Amino acid sequence: MKVTGYALLSIIYLTIACNQPPKNSKLKTLPKVDSVILHEDLQVSLINLIANPDKYNGKKIRVIGYLHLEFEGNALYLHKEDYDHAMNKNSIWVSIGPKHPEVSNLKQYSDHYVIMEGTYDSRMNGHMAMNSGSIKDVTRLDIWDPAD
Repeated sequence: MKVTGYALLSIIYLTIACNQPPKNSKLKTLPKVDSVILHEDLQVSLINLIANPDKYNGKKIRVIGYLHLEFEGNALYLHKEDYDHAMNKNSIWVSIGPKHPEVSNLKQYSDHYVIMEGTYDSRMNGHMAMNSGSIKDVTRLDIWDPAD
């Protein structure tokens, strides 16, 4: 019986001792997960983007919305109905430069729901400042299928 008691105390002591870092340890404690900045694109809703423009300014984002492309009217809307009823403040300007790899095929994306990745700029509000910010340096543009 004494041997079992000593064995149990030894196991407890070893467990506690092994979980303590050495006194002169140079190991750094890692920050909590919520304070770590991840180097991934940030999935954000257009609602959050429009409501909190300064929070996302200059950050890479990933958004889903209804894309309409036309001269001086490239915009990503919250819903198709927002485009149909010219609710431009429910959209962000889309800045796709002539050097974008898909520039010759852009018409295939117009008037579809798309997923888009790029950098958000809260100060650039599109033609005649009609939109609520813009997305530039677009790195991804795909037709969005909710079934995927």
